[in-house]
Amino acid sequence: MSDTETVDVKAQLRAQLGSQRRKESGTVKGRKRAEKSAMLGPDDGRRSNRGDTVQLNVAVKKEWKTWIARAKHDYDMAIFEIIERGLELVRAELKQKQRGRHHG
Repeated sequence: MSDTETVDVKAQLRAQLGSQRRKESGTVKGRKRAEKSAMLGPDDGRRSNRGDTVQLNVAVKKEWKTWIARAKHDYDMAIFEIIERGLELVRAELKQKQRGRHHG
């Protein structure tokens, strides 16, 4: 196998098996995103591989903010996990109420 054929095989394998992140890092936009992510600390909440997310800014009572901050440490959970699980519970409760109205 010649050096050219070896390079071609490696390129084909990279194209087929490479992660989306690796593929994106070959573009200017992808490199900038990767560099920005690399500058964040490992405990920084903005560093995420959860897919498409958006920022949600909401005012809550001071007691909720205090409770969330405490729960984050006490239960070793990220704030987004606490909020998203709470939202899932409310959504399930509302769906249940909605079903009850339709069957009544």
